[in-house]
Amino acid sequence: MQQYFLVGSFWDDANPADQTTRFIDNGIWENGYNDKFIEEVKAVTVGSKIAIKDVCTREKTKSVMAIKAIGTVLKNNNDGKTLIVDWEEGFDPFEVDFSGGYWATIKEVTNQEHIKAIFYNYSDNDIKFEIIKEKFEPKLFDSYISFLKEIISELNIKPNDQRVVYSVRNDRLNFTVGQRYCFNLFLSDKRGNFGIISKTKLLENSEAFSGTIPQPYYTIFRELNWDIIDKSSIFEAIKDELYRTNKSSYLKYNNEDFENYLFGIELEDTSTKRIGSHFWKPLLQVLQTAGKPLHRSEVHKLVVEKLAITPEELKQTKQVNGKPMIIIYNQIDWARETLKQMGLIKKPQKGESGIWGLTEKGMQMAPTIFDFMETDYLPSSFQKKVNVSPYIFDDDIDKPFISKVQFQQITSLLLRKKNIGNYSTHQ
Repeated sequence: MQQYFLVGSFWDDANPADQTTRFIDNGIWENGYNDKFIEEVKAVTVGSKIAIKDVCTREKTKSVMAIKAIGTVLKNNNDGKTLIVDWEEGFDPFEVDFSGGYWATIKEVTNQEHIKAIFYNYSDNDIKFEIIKEKFEPKLFDSYISFLKEIISELNIKPNDQRVVYSVRNDRLNFTVGQRYCFNLFLSDKRGNFGIISKTKLLENSEAFSGTIPQPYYTIFRELNWDIIDKSSIFEAIKDELYRTNKSSYLKYNNEDFENYLFGIELEDTSTKRIGSHFWKPLLQVLQTAGKPLHRSEVHKLVVEKLAITPEELKQTKQVNGKPMIIIYNQIDWARETLKQMGLIKKPQKGESGIWGLTEKGMQMAPTIFDFMETDYLPSSFQKKVNVSPYIFDDDIDKPFISKVQFQQITSLLLRKKNIGNYSTHQ
C-alpha cells in the first residue's frame, strides 16, 4: 500500500536553520534528532511519497501549512536518520488550509482528503504564465499587475533579484520575497482575490505571521480599494523582507515569463520570429498524421523536422524553472497547452505524463482549421509561394466536420489568444 509522509526541514542549531535547499540539492531527507523519531524514520518504505512542510500559526490560534517540496523515497538507510529521495523538479510551493496535527518532524498522512490536497494538487510543471493569465478576469489581473509593478518601482527591485521569486500556480500568481508570500492573486479563493502583507493591520481581520516580533500581517481583499489600504505599510513590510533576505530558497520555482512580463522584457530571442502560436498547425498536423498519441520528445522531433528548424535555432535556450530549456521546445509546449485549453489536445490522465494525443474534435479539425493563417513565420523552404486568399467557410469543399458556428467560435478564440495577425472570413 502506498504510504505518505510529511517531514520537517528546520534545524534549530544549524545555519541556515531551513535545510530544504540542502535536502533537495543532495537528494536526501534527514532527521535532525539523534534521540527522536528514529523508529518513525525506519518505518518509511521505499516508494513512499514524502513532502517537506512548514507549519506556522497566524493570529495565535490559526494553523496554516506550506508544502515546499514533494518527492519519492528511493532508499531507507535504516539508521533512523537518512532517506534517499527523488525530489520533484520545478515544484511550486503552496499552502493548504489545514495543519491536521502535522507539527512533528515526521508524520504519516492517512487522511485521504489531506493526501489529495498535499500530494496530488500541486502545480503542473507544464503550466505557463500566458495560459494562467487568460484565466483571470482582465480587471483583476490588470489591478494586480499594476500594483506589483508599483511595488517593484517603489522598492527599486531589478530583474534577476536573487531575493525575489515570481511563481505561477494553476489557481494563483505569487510574488514572494525569501520564503514569504508578499502579494498574491487568487483565481478561486472564497476569501478574496488579493493577498498582501503589511507592517501594520490593514483590516481588523488581518492575520499576523508567527515568529519573533515584530512580524508582518497578511490581509486578503476582494478588491484593491486604496481608500482603505495603506500602501506605505505594504511597502515597509516588503522592504523588511528584502532587507533580511540574501537569496530565496525558492528560486528554482521562479517563472521567467512572469518576471519578464513585469519588467517588459521581450520573451523571445530576437534572432528568431517564431512564437508559441506558430506551432499550433504543425503540432496538430503531426498528431493527426500519426493517428495515435505520441510521447512529448517524439512530437518535438517531428515538429522540428516538419518546419525544417535549423540547428542554430535549436541552440537557443532560456531559463525555465531554474534550468536551461531550448526555446523551440518550450514554445511547442506552450502551443500544446493552448490547444489543450481549446479542447483539441487531450488532457493527460493518470499514468500518461508526457503523452500527447488529439481529442475527437482535434482529429476533425487538425487538417484545415489553421489554413487561413499567414505563413510568414515559416522558413522559406516551407512557405507557400502564392498569396494567401481569405478563407471562406461556405466555399471550402473540404471544410472541417463542424458547424459554421463552431468554426467561428474557435477562430474567435484563436484571435483572443493573441499572436495572430488579422484575417478575413466571409459569411
